[in-house]
Amino acid sequence: MKTPKTPIEFDYDLWTTEDGRCMVRVKITGEVTEVDREVMKALRAEEKRIRRALRSNEGTVKDGIAHQPRTFSLSAVSENEMEKSDWLVDPTSDFANVEARLFVESAMEMLSPLEQEIFSSCLLGEMPIRQFAERNGMRKSTAWDMANSIRKKLQEIF
Repeated sequence: MKTPKTPIEFDYDLWTTEDGRCMVRVKITGEVTEVDREVMKALRAEEKRIRRALRSNEGTVKDGIAHQPRTFSLSAVSENEMEKSDWLVDPTSDFANVEARLFVESAMEMLSPLEQEIFSSCLLGEMPIRQFAERNGMRKSTAWDMANSIRKKLQEIF
């Protein structure tokens, strides 16, 4: 099975198998995984945008505002650009939203029901851990320990 070439600036190789499965390979690690169609659409859209930006190799004008090309790969970031924050997220892309949603879904599968509640209410939501503990009749230190345990577990996995 032959995978198409993607721009060097793009961090993934994308292809669809003969049986219709959507496949992604992370270039830096070589890890290959199957993804759903929604993720593949987002990755393809990002790849196309990179190709267009590379072809033009200059800024574009949209709605009368000049836009400079952005850096699309962390390996292509210079030290001067590291100090700027605009290279972190492209506000015109839903790619970050899809990644975040997939992270949350994966995380929820690995947590117990109580950990899921703390994760969604306190770590993702805006409920203070102290308030969560009071509402659920648990000691504050226990809730803090569980929240820290969740953070550690997710850091090790992701």
